[in-house]
Amino acid sequence: MNFVLTENTTLAEWKKYQASELLKGKAVICPFCGQTSSNNTLSLNKTNAICLMVLYGISQKEGDKFYHVKELEEKSHLMAISMNGGGDFSRMRHWGFIEEMPKVKKVRTSGYWRITDRGKEFCENKLSVPKAIMVVSSTVACLTGDPVTIINLFDSPSSYCDLMKEVTKSTPKKTAVE
Repeated sequence: MNFVLTENTTLAEWKKYQASELLKGKAVICPFCGQTSSNNTLSLNKTNAICLMVLYGISQKEGDKFYHVKELEEKSHLMAISMNGGGDFSRMRHWGFIEEMPKVKKVRTSGYWRITDRGKEFCENKLSVPKAIMVVSSTVACLTGDPVTIINLFDSPSSYCDLMKEVTKSTPKKTAVE
């Protein structure tokens, strides 16, 4: 079915049509702006889990605040090994595991992330979520895929346990004598 644009067409009607076509896997050209929309399916993976667990561990030790991606890389060797720039973080926000620092006038806030309660529950293996989501224009259109826990993203439960021990271990504090 083709979309017919009339002078009475509402944006809501267009969005409904667009969503139905994108769910079918079709690219759609917007009659209002001419931009092509296509769906993008994102799946959780082990790299996402490692980055989330590093943020979890650091926030457990240092408090729930916003951390810059570079700061996380400096605090954990695991980030340098696994991370794909800030892409892993921007992806995890769609599941509600992290939140980006709100924009502030004249202050650069991009790249700053904080773990959410939902992200903590996922790290602690208390929550299962759909493994994949479909994103349209940076907005989650639907959740797809079988439910997974964080352990399912690792090769084995022991891999998850070993990593969780590493990210949550306490770092010894230096004394004045040292």
